[in-house]
Amino acid sequence: MSAVAMPKPILKFMLLIMVLLASASTLFAQAENIEFDMRFVRGRVFIKSPDKEPFESHLGQYQVPSSTSIISLADGQCFIQEGDSELRTKQETVLTLLDEQKYELRQGLAGCRIGSATIRLTTAHLSLELSDAIVVIKTNPVLTRVCVVKGRAAATQGKSTIVVPAGHEIAAAPQRLSSVYKQSDELRFTWYWVSAEKEPALQ
Repeated sequence: MSAVAMPKPILKFMLLIMVLLASASTLFAQAENIEFDMRFVRGRVFIKSPDKEPFESHLGQYQVPSSTSIISLADGQCFIQEGDSELRTKQETVLTLLDEQKYELRQGLAGCRIGSATIRLTTAHLSLELSDAIVVIKTNPVLTRVCVVKGRAAATQGKSTIVVPAGHEIAAAPQRLSSVYKQSDELRFTWYWVSAEKEPALQ
């Protein structure tokens, strides 16, 4: 029994659909990637993507899938640039890049210098919305502290949202969000937010 030949117009249409699907798949994969520039590294800092083993980071540009983590060990510090946002980590810190301008600080100490873009950062205890601000966050399984150095931050836990102005902090524990209080030097001067070669915290 001989095979029935497929009409040429239908064959061309099917080929076109296959090409479009392949292109869409490529574009979708590219859209999922997050690009950032590792501008400063000291000590041991690793990058861990969902489908790869951790590897030690170095200066330069990276393109990574969503849910990639930046892991700094006890002696590690790094400065990351994504768009007009700068993020810094130090000591034993895990910062996960969930998506463009969306992060999760799973543990440790991180700072954010945010330009005009709005970013969202979560910890186990609260979520933050930041724009045109400098903020330092310290978190562990029991407590998250947020210090606003410049600008302001909107801190949300459940249905409660508190706007934290510059010069103040807020703390959060499971199912508990503090009132706003005056900032401490401990977080305020984690970094002076100058370039790495002038940063007193690195001398």
